[in-house]
Amino acid sequence: MKSVQPEKSVTEHVADSTTTSLLQTPSPSVNSSPLLKNNGQAIRPDFINITSISSKTTKGTPQTNGEFDQTKIIAALLHAQDVFERASIPFIVIGNIAYQMKNNLPLSGYKVVFAVMYWHAVPECTSLLRTIEPKIEFLTDGWKIMTNQVPVIIKIIPRKFYTFLDPDTIFYAYDVWKIPNPFDEYWTGDHHDT
Repeated sequence: MKSVQPEKSVTEHVADSTTTSLLQTPSPSVNSSPLLKNNGQAIRPDFINITSISSKTTKGTPQTNGEFDQTKIIAALLHAQDVFERASIPFIVIGNIAYQMKNNLPLSGYKVVFAVMYWHAVPECTSLLRTIEPKIEFLTDGWKIMTNQVPVIIKIIPRKFYTFLDPDTIFYAYDVWKIPNPFDEYWTGDHHDT
């Protein structure tokens, strides 16, 4: 008599897939993101297709050229997004990560950079940051959050750069992000962070 094997659940199927990148849960504050849990690891649902990470890298470690891989960058983005949304401080993704998002490229880099306009950095909101993220560093021109060794730099923008006044909304990975608008003028201008 044949034994019938039960079908795999969606979670097991995704975990068995070799083309799906796995995210390790970076901190408890990211647990509010739409991720499924599987043996202490967070995984994306089937319907989200992110380019898999090169087989040359080990998940969770910087690549040989010192850049962090897509898994760590996305975890850092989600963690910082959670912190600043809880504090009700709007931000814009800038620098190389914004360029990679705009051109739908796999994310990699040495850091993640956000821009916060000076009129959003009010004491009523910024005073919550230490409560939400106890390890946040206060800098002279912004803040710094370390997530899985990836530095997230949040810069307070003291001037009204027209590319930051009406940010463009893009969809990358599994979330909506704001980037400078028009992006080409921002990228070729002298006020972008590389």
